[in-house]
Amino acid sequence: GIGVERDDLWLVFSAEERPGE
Repeated sequence: GIGVERDDLWLVFSAEERPGE
């Protein structure tokens, strides 16, 4: 995702690019 390395935010932002990671 955006690259925010926070446990909560990472899952949210990363889900846009990597759903399932």
